[in-house]
Amino acid sequence: MPRPLAYTTLSTTLARLYRKGLLSRRLLDKSFLYTSRLSSAQLELQLARDLVKALTRCTDTASDQLAAAIVEVMHGELPELLQELKRAIADEADES
Repeated sequence: MPRPLAYTTLSTTLARLYRKGLLSRRLLDKSFLYTSRLSSAQLELQLARDLVKALTRCTDTASDQLAAAIVEVMHGELPELLQELKRAIADEADES
């Protein structure tokens, strides 16, 4: 963090994340000890699912732009995954 956070700010944020089910907590002495309920892989999968759900709620134009941005980033950062997705889409089209 670029600057120290106030205790109340941090406490409120952790409590909200706990209520949303993202954190677990247990009482340790007189304080709560917070831990993540999801592994990094589970969190990444959930974020990906949320992104796909957001795509389905977008207008056609926004959806097209978002899909194009995803392909552009994947082409530059993850070309192997992009090829794998192309194959999966082709296989799905062949089965239909």
